[in-house]
Amino acid sequence: MLVLSDGSLANADADDPGVAAECWLSAGGRRSVCSPHAVSCLGQFAVLLRRKHDVSLLELRNVAGMPFREAEVCSAIGDTVSSTGRTGPGPRTLAEALRLELAHRMDKVLVTGATGHLGANLTRRLLVDGAAVRVLLRPGGDETGVAGLDVERCPGDLRDEQAVRRAVRGCGRVYHCAARISTVSGGEREIYETNVTGTRHVLDSARAAGVERVVVTGSLGAIGRVVGKPSNEDVPFNPFEVHTAYTKTKVLVEQEMLRAVCQGLDAVMAVSCAILGPHDYFPSRMGRTLLKFAKGGLRAYIDGGFEFVTTTDIVAGHLLAMDKGRTGHKYLFGSGFRSMDELMALFADVTGRDRVPVKLPAALVSGVGRIASPLLGKLLPGREQLLTPAAVRLLTSRRRADCSKSMAELGFVPTSIEGAVRDAHEHFVRRGLLPAVAS
Repeated sequence: MLVLSDGSLANADADDPGVAAECWLSAGGRRSVCSPHAVSCLGQFAVLLRRKHDVSLLELRNVAGMPFREAEVCSAIGDTVSSTGRTGPGPRTLAEALRLELAHRMDKVLVTGATGHLGANLTRRLLVDGAAVRVLLRPGGDETGVAGLDVERCPGDLRDEQAVRRAVRGCGRVYHCAARISTVSGGEREIYETNVTGTRHVLDSARAAGVERVVVTGSLGAIGRVVGKPSNEDVPFNPFEVHTAYTKTKVLVEQEMLRAVCQGLDAVMAVSCAILGPHDYFPSRMGRTLLKFAKGGLRAYIDGGFEFVTTTDIVAGHLLAMDKGRTGHKYLFGSGFRSMDELMALFADVTGRDRVPVKLPAALVSGVGRIASPLLGKLLPGREQLLTPAAVRLLTSRRRADCSKSMAELGFVPTSIEGAVRDAHEHFVRRGLLPAVAS
C-alpha cells in the first residue's frame, strides 16, 4: 500500500476498506489527513466493526464520518455484547477494533498450487494446525485437491498480476508452491510465464501488501551437481548441461526471490526433491508409475535412482523454513536416495504384485526417447510419456541430496520413504483408483 504524505491512498487498493483502515491508523487516527474516499471506505468498514467489536457510536459518527442514520441502525443491534461474545465496561475505540480486525485478516495464510501434490498436503497440514487458509485457484482448473476443505477460494491465474494482488492482500504469510512442470518439449512460453513471471507477481504483491514472510518452493534440479557426491545448497547450477525448460525456470525463480529480498521482502526457499506420498490428485510422475505398477501395466523400467522426499517431510520443510529459515537462504529437503531396483521391490511389496521382470538399458531408452518423444508430442499431444529423455537423464544421474544445512539450522528430521509409498497406495485405494490389497 502506498500512503501519500497527506494520508490519502495512492493505489488501486483504495476500494478495500481494510486498506483504508490501515491508512487511517498510519495517520494516527486523524480523519483530517485521510482522503475523502478513504474516509468513506472506513465508514463502511466501521459499520461492520460496530457489530463485531462494540465500537463507540460517537466515534463512528464523528471520527469515521459515518452518517448518523447508519449509526442509529448500528445502535439497534446492541450496545453491550458483540457478535464475538465480548462484554465489558465500555465499547472499544475504533482504533482498537480496527487493529483487532486487521490482525485477524493478517492471520490468513495464502497457498498457491494448493491442488498440486505438495500444495494439497501443505494445505491440509495448515488446517490441522488451525490456520485460516486462502488458496489461489486457476479458473477452470481441477479443484479436486481442495474439495471439501474449509479454505477461502480465490480465483486467479499467476500470470494475472491484479488477481495475484487480490489473493495476497490481507495475508500474513504466503507459501508459493505453484509451478508448471513438464519434462517434454513444447509449451516453454507458458512454463516461463507461469513459473517466473508468476513468481514475480507473488513476490511483488507480497512486498506491497506487507506480508510477514514468503516461502518459495525450489527444485533440486536447479541446484548444481558434483559427480559422485551429494548436492547441497552451495553447489552452483551448471548452465552448460542439458536442462528442461522447467529446470531453467526454477533457476530464474530463485533469482526472483533474491531480487525481492534485496528490495526488502522477507523470503526463504524450500527446495524439494521428487515427492512421494498421498493426496496426489493429478497424479505426479511417480504417482502414475505406482498406479501403472499396481494395475499390471508397467512392463519394464530402467536402471537408475533419485533422491526422494516424502510429503510429510517436504511439508515439514516448508513450515520450518517459514518459522526458522534465514531470509534469502534456501534449504534442501530430502528423505533419502532409492535406486529403481529398490523402488520396484517396494512397489511389489506394497501392491502385492510381482516385481517388474524387465530392466531396460538406460542408453537404449534414452536414444529411442530422443526420437520418439518429440514425435509423440506432436502426433499424440495428450498421450502420457513416463520415460521422456529428460526423465531418463534424471534417473541415470543418480542425484543425491545433502540436507545437513536443513537439519542443523531448522531441526529437519527425515521420515520413511517406505511409509510414504504405502500412504500413497492407500490413498489411491480410498479414491477408488486401485483395488484394495487382499490381506
